[in-house]
Amino acid sequence: MPTSLLIAPVDAVATLLTELANLSFTAGVFPTRYKLGHVTYLLKKPSLSKDDPANYRPIANLCTFLKILEQLALRCLQPHVLASGNYSRFQSTYRAGYSTETALLKIVNDILTAAGESRCTVLLAFYISTAFDAFIRLYIFAMLQLCQRLQHMFGMNGSALD
Repeated sequence: MPTSLLIAPVDAVATLLTELANLSFTAGVFPTRYKLGHVTYLLKKPSLSKDDPANYRPIANLCTFLKILEQLALRCLQPHVLASGNYSRFQSTYRAGYSTETALLKIVNDILTAAGESRCTVLLAFYISTAFDAFIRLYIFAMLQLCQRLQHMFGMNGSALD
């Protein structure tokens, strides 16, 4: 469904989306057809050769319902996770007032503080231009780790964990 159809008749679509979201959360299942995205490949820089596939960056356009359901799940789970006492104060993702920039500022501050105290400091950084090469393995590993943390640290189980 194009996004433009979701914006215009909000009242009509909201009821349908609410019903679909409630069914998905209750059953602990997200419909496979909504998990699909449309991938477009864009040239990283205009100066690069168009004949080399490595010069393209994949851009995934996800289903609008997927994005809506993600926000609904976040709004349901975030209060529980924040109240658990296991939420890292250094977590930047999905937090108001936190971003990649604030995480970077924290790292720079820690390095400068350590240098001012004459402590040895090492910063290890990776350039992940080829991240999509190992994306599937990393994705599966990350999902397994996430599920284990949600279960053991935040007490989630059943359909919420599913």
